[in-house]
Amino acid sequence: MTKFEYRVIWKRQHCKIKSKRFALLGNAKKYMLLLGPTPWEYWGAKADDYACCSGRECGCSGMTNREESIKARETMQEIEFIKLEKRKVDEWITDEN
Repeated sequence: MTKFEYRVIWKRQHCKIKSKRFALLGNAKKYMLLLGPTPWEYWGAKADDYACCSGRECGCSGMTNREESIKARETMQEIEFIKLEKRKVDEWITDEN
């Protein structure tokens, strides 16, 4: 049976290239949501839903998922690219040593 391994590669401006490996394609695509323009979809949330509460319960100021994402990314460098790669994983071979 042919097995594949998937790798998400991304680079932010003025930073080194980073990568993360996955065994399943679905998990790799889901991880790409965190790096993309709509990270709230990773959790299955909607953009205009409250991130925590309405702001009266815990003092979080009642920001929506979209607002919280924009605020969190203000201090981050812009992403230059995001790529998804796959490679064939070979079978294990027994070493006779």
